[in-house]
Amino acid sequence: MVPPVPQKIPLEEEPLFPFPAREAASARLTLLDGKRAPAPRLTPRQAILYWIVGFLGIAFSVLILSTAVSAGVLRIETADGYHEVTTVPMPAGEKVIPAVPLDELCRALDGTFSFNPASGEILFETGGNRWRFLLDSLLYSRIAPSGKITLGELDDPPLLKKGRLYLTGTSVKKFLGGRGVLLNPPPSLKKENVAGASRGAGSAEGKGRETEAKSEEPRSDGRKAGTPTAFPREVPKRKLAPFIRNIVIDAGHGDQDAGAIGPGGTLEKDVNLAVALKLARFLEQIAAGKVWLTRKDDRFLELSRRVAVAREKKADLFISIHSNSAGGATGRAASGMEVYFFSEPSDEAARLAEKLEGGAFSPESVGIDPILWNLMVTGNVVESHKLAKVVASVVPARVDVPNRGVKSARFYVLYYGVVSNIPSILVELGFISNPREERRLADPEWQERVAKALADAIGKYLKDLEQRYPNGEGWER
Repeated sequence: MVPPVPQKIPLEEEPLFPFPAREAASARLTLLDGKRAPAPRLTPRQAILYWIVGFLGIAFSVLILSTAVSAGVLRIETADGYHEVTTVPMPAGEKVIPAVPLDELCRALDGTFSFNPASGEILFETGGNRWRFLLDSLLYSRIAPSGKITLGELDDPPLLKKGRLYLTGTSVKKFLGGRGVLLNPPPSLKKENVAGASRGAGSAEGKGRETEAKSEEPRSDGRKAGTPTAFPREVPKRKLAPFIRNIVIDAGHGDQDAGAIGPGGTLEKDVNLAVALKLARFLEQIAAGKVWLTRKDDRFLELSRRVAVAREKKADLFISIHSNSAGGATGRAASGMEVYFFSEPSDEAARLAEKLEGGAFSPESVGIDPILWNLMVTGNVVESHKLAKVVASVVPARVDVPNRGVKSARFYVLYYGVVSNIPSILVELGFISNPREERRLADPEWQERVAKALADAIGKYLKDLEQRYPNGEGWER
């Protein structure tokens, strides 16, 4: 009899990761006993593959997580309700910030935009307003339906990525006047943002600015702090023009810059400061807004710093206090008060005043296009001229000095008023070069009288504003 040929009967399928037969048999026996089989050994190539796949998986998860944290929704308040735009995470240095595609913003606000790649100019229009942006630039201009032009500054410049234009969420809020609320914020900011949204974005930001100013600015009680300062409130109730939120008073010169010096040794810087402090006290009693001083003691501030104070405090009204001077026999005879607003010099005396106050302002010095600047000067000095006329019509008669009227000059400290379209004037109290007027300017009692007359004139102008803009409606700056 021929013995049967043994046949190989497969017990199981070929394992995915093969290992020696002896170990396989051991593993099968272990499984039959209900115990866990030992892990198979990987080849070096398989181990490297596992490491690569694992690393890519972790990186992809981190990317998804960062995108989820950075992305959000920008809610924009308009006259017909709220519009929401999804933001896109955009790398900015070492951080990722939410940005808004400009085409999506146009759809949300029913607007239009155009882009000139050669010049980098972006024109955006919605609701009758037009904005002009430039790539890689923080400055922008806005043309209101009335034709008034204002300049502003973004938090971040416009971005061009893969042929698509973006504005960061904070920049959108800035040029829309704070009407944007960024939703889905990081957990640490949710409480503050929800509280701010319930009060409205504008009031939340305003409160934030007020708190910040109180914490960092000097106090009237002499406690140490920097400049500028919020003048102390003495009267709890405010009466005039609540839409005029901040008034900045600038006392010209200071410290090593004495300004003009009278024949009796009176220093212009001292007269300017004394009158500015008294004017602030009187305005606090009648104006609804806060009153700020560029300086409250004998310190020197560059002209650019004085303008920066007005910008930081978002001034709605700016008054610069100075004392005039003239040379020779003419200077000893010259007398009277004059009030300036920004425009081309009205006469040779105005040209001389420009030189005495630091030279004529040039728009190129701050990066403003001269053509755009001329348009702004034409449309944005109307209120400054009105305020100057009121001051000139009230103050000289009240303090018994000749009225030299309203004049115009290109004073550097007044250029913020043109850019922001706010009333901005410079008052020359009198001629310190005239011995008789020098004695008046140095007299504390006369300083009190002229400060009170200035406050009354400004109050008269604020009352006129209230009549022309009931509840602030139409007063858009």
